[in-house]
Amino acid sequence: MTESPFSDQGDAFTATLKYGKGFEDPWLVIRGGTAEETKRRVADAVGLEGAEGLTLAEVIVNAKNVVQGASAVASTLGGTAIPRSAPKAEEQAPSAQATAQATAEDKGLDLLEQIEKLGTKKEGQQFYLSNRSAIDADATVMSAMKDKMKTLA
Repeated sequence: MTESPFSDQGDAFTATLKYGKGFEDPWLVIRGGTAEETKRRVADAVGLEGAEGLTLAEVIVNAKNVVQGASAVASTLGGTAIPRSAPKAEEQAPSAQATAQATAEDKGLDLLEQIEKLGTKKEGQQFYLSNRSAIDADATVMSAMKDKMKTLA
């Protein structure tokens, strides 16, 4: 009898990360022979750092937040994935440098004022990534961010 190439024999653990609620949303399936191996693979797959002190279940929850957050940014705000090693300031486009400078200069302004000042979609994406926790934590700010992103080119 021939073994199926799709068999998960030898992979005792399987983690499935859904990027959204719908069946049509992407899924990421990660298998491993042990909990530690699966945990490492899940963390590596989504770029989690500091997973060493966490259980497999905790890593899966954190990984789910990462993939669903990325999916929400892509589908709701028109975001795209950017590489971990972003170019240095002198290598960035002028608008990216201006955004970085504006973010530093506008520290005293609240998020809603900063959102109003955004001029391009790229600036909006960078601003969101820099302020993700604060934006996600406040429904009013998130709503303003979504509305602004719809108006940007």
